[in-house]
Amino acid sequence: RRIFPSGNLDSWYDQLLPTFGDWSARYWEQRAIMARHVGRSEPSVLSKAESYALRAVSIVRDAYSLTTLGTVLLAKAAFSPQVDIGSYYDRAIDSFDDSSREDPNNIITWLAFLRHSLDVLERVCGSDVGDELQLMERIADDWLRIHSQISSIANSGDRTRADLTALMRRYNAMQGGEQ
Repeated sequence: RRIFPSGNLDSWYDQLLPTFGDWSARYWEQRAIMARHVGRSEPSVLSKAESYALRAVSIVRDAYSLTTLGTVLLAKAAFSPQVDIGSYYDRAIDSFDDSSREDPNNIITWLAFLRHSLDVLERVCGSDVGDELQLMERIADDWLRIHSQISSIANSGDRTRADLTALMRRYNAMQGGEQ
């Protein structure tokens, strides 16, 4: 959208379809990622993102397609009005778990979870509604557990450590201070 602000990205992807073929999971993943980005400001597009991501997983069920699905489901939980946030969060965490089973050494999967789940946590933060309060606590517990697990990996590089530090700063800001 930043590169082509007035461009019709759906049309652009439609034109690429013959090149990649509708059997290309990576094509559908890229469409899902684009729609997820657009969906932050236009939540109605997130249903397309979910459909594209599910299509990718149905073609090739691997760590990449499952991670993309997880990020799309978290975006839908964070930005779509009138969705069952808890249900979308549960489906997302299941997708990340499945992704991790496909490739147990891929920390990118869990970095994506940490990054995108903060948007969901921000949506439910400060809620005093019983279900959302429980969801907030569950997301925070999952988030801290996963952050701790990734942080403990001895061979994580400088970039990963910097990403984890930045994510923890954002998490702490939502929680009202240092933990």
